[in-house]
Amino acid sequence: MVLINFAGKEREIKFDFNAICAMEEIAGKPLQEIMSKGNTGFNTIRMMLWAGLRHENKMMTMDRVGEMIQGLLESGKKLEDVMIKVMEALEKSGIINAFEEKEGTDEGE
Repeated sequence: MVLINFAGKEREIKFDFNAICAMEEIAGKPLQEIMSKGNTGFNTIRMMLWAGLRHENKMMTMDRVGEMIQGLLESGKKLEDVMIKVMEALEKSGIINAFEEKEGTDEGE
């Protein structure tokens, strides 16, 4: 479980299969490309956090997530703090491990 605090309210960031599908649908590209170096702009960070929070509220909008991130920034947190939580949640989901294992097997082919 990975928790992030927005204005005094703890929220769980969780990535399941549907969250990853939602990210890929919004981004118009597979997870491998979303996660590639140099592809972590503001929109990507907001989209990833949105996907990780949707399990709590399917009506969550990206604009609302942007407001939540802005609140964190105004309270002295850094965008890097958000990304660390997102990456931790992705790792805990097992999705990152599966992605890395697949990439490792493709290199020798």
